[in-house]
Amino acid sequence: MLALVALMAALVAGAAAWIWRTTDGLVFAIAAADRLLPAHLHARAVSGSLAHGFAAEELVYEDATVSVRITGLRAALDELRAGRSLAALRVGFSELLADRLTVRVRPPAVPPVAPPQSIALPFALRAERLAVGEFELYTGDEGARPLRLRQIAARVEAAKHGYAATGGLALGSQEAPLRAQFDATLGGATPFALAGRGTLAGSVGAQPLQAAVEASGSLVDLRLQAEVVRAPSGAAP
Repeated sequence: MLALVALMAALVAGAAAWIWRTTDGLVFAIAAADRLLPAHLHARAVSGSLAHGFAAEELVYEDATVSVRITGLRAALDELRAGRSLAALRVGFSELLADRLTVRVRPPAVPPVAPPQSIALPFALRAERLAVGEFELYTGDEGARPLRLRQIAARVEAAKHGYAATGGLALGSQEAPLRAQFDATLGGATPFALAGRGTLAGSVGAQPLQAAVEASGSLVDLRLQAEVVRAPSGAAP
């Protein structure tokens, strides 16, 4: 009996090491998640391993209300701790990089009776360095124009209490971009308390522009304060 228990333990340990340390194990884990989740998860051209950093030419997650497509994914885990429940899971990345991230949000077939009481993740997630070359967010009708951001670089953290992010991004046209720096937190439960401050620098037309913005309150009762300063003619923003 003890020999059987030892054999089973060895097989489990070997399978875990295979998933953790090999590309084939990583591909198997993604395929298993695709079968277990009530959604579609697919990766193309996967390389590396969970233990030593991994990459994928494309990673797609899709369910009834949202589609997420990541191209040029590169990631390096520095923390992975599991417990007896999903709430005890902690996932940390030293780097989480993507060339392009496209998110499409679809309205549900049956509108919800009431707004959600929580938008928090059921586990802890952290990325010390999150970098996305291009980001597009589509909501509503197919013909609607997306929100487009570029050169996102931030440290992000999410857990059952909410979200926190510090970093920067670019928006506007390629010819006259605006650069934003931000430091913000968002509560995970209603009324979704929000606190943040940031700066916006660039140009509007031929005029250099700087702005300081502070947000407070919540998503239910959002309060914004902004101070706009036009730089002197010929000065850098």
